[in-house]
Amino acid sequence: MFYSILGLIVGLLIGLNLTVTYSTVFTLYITISILILLNGIFRILNKEEIVVQKELVLIGFEIAISSLIAFLGETLGVSLYLAVILAFGIKIFDNSLNFIKNIIKY
Repeated sequence: MFYSILGLIVGLLIGLNLTVTYSTVFTLYITISILILLNGIFRILNKEEIVVQKELVLIGFEIAISSLIAFLGETLGVSLYLAVILAFGIKIFDNSLNFIKNIIKY
């Protein structure tokens, strides 16, 4: 537990002091990736037993499929990325609600 908290603090400090620039073309994909990572964090917090390799593969697969859907929608001129954002937004709220319920033993 100590190493997890230490890793989060070090990562936060590095992230705040690191300047990363990217093209505005990738804004959509970065948004989707952040949502998927938040969903993964809350999904992992809800589990009692975690297999790191499985979780990493699942998160990578979710990012790949969601980016593919967003790319296809962008190529076709249809806003398919909104469906991805809505789906993962709902999953984030559901996973965070379950996490809070587990904390307060609701």
